[in-house]
Formats: sequence, C-alpha cells, structure tokens
Amino acid sequence: MLKFNANVSELKKIMELFPQLVSKVVDDTLKCIKIIPRDGYIEFQGTDLETFVSVKLNNVQYEGDEAFLVDGVILSEIIDSFKEEVVSFEFENGKLKITSGKAKFNLPSNASQRFPQIEKLTSEEMQMKRNLFFKMLDVAYCASNEIKALAGLNLKRADSLLRAVASDGYRLAMMEVIVPFKTNFDFIISNKSVKIIQKFISKIDDEQITFRFNYPNFQVESNDAFIQVRTLNEDFPNISKILDTKHILNVSYRAPEFLEALDRVMVITKRDADKVLLDIQPDNIHFYAEGKEVGNIDISIPASLEGEPIKIYFNPKFLYEAIKHITSPNQRLYVSGELTPAKIIGDNVLEQFAIVLPVRS
Repeated sequence: MLKFNANVSELKKIMELFPQLVSKVVDDTLKCIKIIPRDGYIEFQGTDLETFVSVKLNNVQYEGDEAFLVDGVILSEIIDSFKEEVVSFEFENGKLKITSGKAKFNLPSNASQRFPQIEKLTSEEMQMKRNLFFKMLDVAYCASNEIKALAGLNLKRADSLLRAVASDGYRLAMMEVIVPFKTNFDFIISNKSVKIIQKFISKIDDEQITFRFNYPNFQVESNDAFIQVRTLNEDFPNISKILDTKHILNVSYRAPEFLEALDRVMVITKRDADKVLLDIQPDNIHFYAEGKEVGNIDISIPASLEGEPIKIYFNPKFLYEAIKHITSPNQRLYVSGELTPAKIIGDNVLEQFAIVLPVRS
C-alpha cells in the first residue's frame, strides 16, 4: 500500500521527461513508470533499457512502503488534464486510484519487481555550467541516422579539453571547451539519448550539472534527478585530416543576412533542386539556385573577402543548419577549393565551428 498527495504543477514538470522515453517501447513493463517511496521523497523512474531517468518528488508525506508501476503515457496525460493544485495517489492490492477535484481515475498496475534495477553511478564527478553543456549537446544536429559509428554525439576528454563532435559524412560540427576534469574518456551517445538529455537539462533549474562516466554508462545529474544512458559500442572515426585542411580564402558576413538569403533560396531548392551556387566576390556573396520547373532565385548579401573570388556549390539545408548553430552573428567561411571541406566559425567563438562539404556543380 502507498498513499500520498502531490502538487500538480510539480508533477507536470516531472512527467514531461517520461513520455518521449517510454512511448515507443514494446515491453509492457518498460511502458511504465515506477513510483517508489524513499526516505523523505517519492522517486519516479523510467527506462527503455538504453536510457534511465530518475526524478525526486520532494517535501511529500506518504503512508505505506509499496512501490508500483503505472503506464507512463497514460499517467502523463492524466496529470496534464488536471487544473486543480493537488492530486492524490492511492495504491493498494494492485490497483491505483488517482484523484484531483471531481476526477477519479482507477488504473491497473504491474508488479514492480519486474522493473529493471539501475544503479546510480558513483565514479568521479565532473561539473559544468548547464547552458554550456546544453550547447555542446546541440552539436548533434548533424549526426547520421544511418551510419552506426556516426549515429550520435562523440564526447571526448583529453589534454584538458572536452570535445563534442558529430557528423553524417557530409558535414561536421564540433565544439571544444577547457575543463578541469582529471578523467579521460571517449564515447558516443545515441541521437535519441542526446534529445532526452537535452530535454532533461532544459527542465531543471540548477546552474551547474554533474556528470559521470563508467563504461558503458554516462550519467547527468541535477540536485533532484539524474539521467543515465548506455553509450554506443562504436568507435568514432578519426577526423584529424578534415580538421587539418588548409584554406586558401575566407569571407566574413553577417549570419542573419546569410540565413535570410538561404531561407529564400530554399523556397526553390526544397522543391526541385538540392544545391545553391555561392559566387564569392570581394564585397558580396551572390546566391543563385535554379529548379527545373519552379524557376530560379538570384540574391546577394554584403561580405568581405580575403583571397581570390570563387564559385562554389553547397547543399543549402546543410549550410543553413551549420550557420544557424554557430552562436555568433559575425561569422567567417573558410574555403579550400570547390570540392574540399569548407569551415564556418564565429568571430570570438573559436571553440565552436562547423565543416560542410561542397557539392558538385
């Protein structure tokens, strides 16, 4: 038996973390959230065997000591429907009753003994500002959905640097920051895990987050919650040759103007083409794209070139995403040739950059 009352707004915040985790699993047990009475709090757990989430509901009084399972998506929808301030839970004899105001829900519950047991990592803790780590996770925007070794975010710590890098074979994004950690590591977390960790981080209030790694598990913690993910059993490719590419010219521009031009270009390219020509001149960048049936577009933005003019083709979507994720309004595009990797960096944001491969004309 277990009885407790909880604040609806606090429960809504907790439940936001679980539907994305449990909605697509097949096993009935893994579709559930486990609710456990602890010393001074109630713990909510969910897992799909790749990712495990634990959240504390603090400052709650309860009766009983029996844990139970309840369907995570249904529970989330029930909590989300409540307008009242307080909700009561009463679990007894395999049945769960949830009451708030005039609404009463009676739900079945599975045996909690079947739920996987996950141990919280206690290895060396490493701390970082929450917003900075979120930005590093955002590098995964260009990860592959098809190639196993590229199907996620590579996190590597060596020589006092923490590096986040992702690639789909056609483009690459990378960010490096100096960290005081002692432990070196090198692992890949899946695209799904990255998204769940980002959602987890976006829902907590702590300025600092703590993370730990003990192969094959990576854990991110706040004061009242933690998320643990299983890393991929893959080795991230060696990217040193790409990073060492020599560039023959660079052009500076304003990112908002570049993105606005690409927005207009993609009106054409998303229907009938997959490339845009950049004609880079001493004082402007000229964009031209043509579709077989939908017409063409011709647009220019101001720019400043160091080097000789060049004409080069890119996938406009890849170029757009790279520029959008560099968090500086003033940027530079470094070019080494018509078919060799181009590099994008932001002024005064040297730890963050993107690489995009040109396409053939």
